[in-house]
Amino acid sequence: MGLERKDLTLCERSLRTILLYGGFLCLGMCFSVVGPTLQDLAFKLNTNTSNMATIYTARSGGLIIGCLIGGLLLERFHRVRVLAVSYFCSGVFTGLLPWCASLELLIGVMLLNGINMGMVDTASTVWCLDLWRVKPGPFVHALHFSFSVGTFIAPLIAEPFLIPTQITNTRAANFNETKSRNLKELLMQEYEANYYEEISYGVIGLFMAAIGIVTFAVSLVNSADPKRVPEQHHSNPKLQPWPTRLLVAAIILLVLLHFLIYGGIEIAYGQLIATYAVVLQEGMSAIYPATYSWVSGHIHVSNRIGGLFAVGTAAGEMIVPFVVGQFIEVQPRFVMDSAALCSSLMVLFFLVLFLCVNRLKS
Repeated sequence: MGLERKDLTLCERSLRTILLYGGFLCLGMCFSVVGPTLQDLAFKLNTNTSNMATIYTARSGGLIIGCLIGGLLLERFHRVRVLAVSYFCSGVFTGLLPWCASLELLIGVMLLNGINMGMVDTASTVWCLDLWRVKPGPFVHALHFSFSVGTFIAPLIAEPFLIPTQITNTRAANFNETKSRNLKELLMQEYEANYYEEISYGVIGLFMAAIGIVTFAVSLVNSADPKRVPEQHHSNPKLQPWPTRLLVAAIILLVLLHFLIYGGIEIAYGQLIATYAVVLQEGMSAIYPATYSWVSGHIHVSNRIGGLFAVGTAAGEMIVPFVVGQFIEVQPRFVMDSAALCSSLMVLFFLVLFLCVNRLKS
């Protein structure tokens, strides 16, 4: 095996893998805790849900920025320590979200949190591939499974601390009435003991920050960070002929487009169409890790390339839901038509990708 530094023992790799899984589990909680508490945040900031939707755009923009700069920082600095700092910062910003006193401040914190989440997303999958170089597939699948577990746990943590629905419903029904402010104050006094969503955000942020501290400590004890080198994947790209280099570039572009459509389908239709959201996620949950590990067996997936893959997913999560949201009220059938179109495009991109990979193998 070609290593940049000394190799790790099985125990050391296992410890780092557990930290990766813990970090991705917390990442899933940080992602999903905003959804069930959105009405509470809107109620606290005295705004409506439509205005609150801008925080998702801010987070998606932060994800794209984090994926782009993350790929560069991870190549330049010690990857494990950059990941540890990103864990810690993401935990801090998650804990700060319910303390924001204005929508503008909340948008800013969501943007910064998205940047750190993007760096975590970029670094984690590539690091998992490097830790288990021979057969990384099962470990990458388990990594994304831990993210799914986090998205399942977060609403359970948030539920006991949500504002009672009679408060938020009254607030929504009387948004433009002067008496709603006095009514809100009376209801808040009655249910003051239940109004602590800061606790749920704090618990999740604390777990994430703790993972960051432990990861940083592990990197100080043993700074080894073995990485795959291009020689393990055919040959050094700089020594390859132009046709081969163009083929590799085409594969990277196709994977990016494939993940863009995948991210859009996962977020837009998995959340907009509740009737088959569970079935949709069951069918799509393996696509991202399976494609990632399969492609990594044929080309060298560096931190920069991993960042590009994450950028594609984040862009899809931002663009596709926005486009669908513009037409869903005017033409409800647009949802199904666009879902069929996106699914067809994803299949088409994968077929072309499959042909390119086979051509590269030959």
